[in-house]
Amino acid sequence: MEKLPDAEPLSHQIPEAFVPKEDGPRFPELTRENLAELAKNGWERIGVIVLLLNPAGEVLVAVHGPGNPKVPENMMGVISETLKIEADSVEQPVPGISRLFSEELEMTSEEIQSLNLQTVEHGAWQNVTFPLRGGRDALGMVIVLEADEKSVQILSGRGANLTPRSEIKFISFMDKNPLAHGAPVTENFRPATARIFQAAMELLTTPQNKSRLELPPPKKPTQKATEDLKDLLHE
Repeated sequence: MEKLPDAEPLSHQIPEAFVPKEDGPRFPELTRENLAELAKNGWERIGVIVLLLNPAGEVLVAVHGPGNPKVPENMMGVISETLKIEADSVEQPVPGISRLFSEELEMTSEEIQSLNLQTVEHGAWQNVTFPLRGGRDALGMVIVLEADEKSVQILSGRGANLTPRSEIKFISFMDKNPLAHGAPVTENFRPATARIFQAAMELLTTPQNKSRLELPPPKKPTQKATEDLKDLLHE
């Protein structure tokens, strides 16, 4: 199997299951065992980072609001979500994307499931180091989704009616090329954005068949759900 290159060297090692392959699964299957291995290697979180493109090739960018304790207000960036670990299950990447649309863009289950989002059929992610506060690292799975015009209208309509004090103030589509080619990132753009766009370029230039990503209804985590991979080391 030919391994797809990472955007840059990662901060810590990853298990083989997390290495995207041209003839491998679309997304890795997350288990308590391989997440515990991530934790042993120094990773503290794992999440999905979505670059959603409109038909013109512009990427959806969010301006963060006061409702997100992890990100300063007015900071810009692509949309992302940390995956949750329950007592009896592990949130997988695709359900995590559904929850991202639900929680950050306040989309209904019907709106989410109506989206026509295309992505490659094998190895549909790239790994990046996503820095957290306190010098900690999360493993970010960068995923490129290409939306048709109808889906863009749904997203834009929802983005124009966000709750005033929600996690995201508003969304817009912007040209991805300046960041993708290493241009300076404005100081109010999330620091990891240039690295994320570099990873996305690997996916955009991969010659593969693409098909619709079927999104399930979003599932709300329980209050006991955790994001901390190190909790798995105590089981």
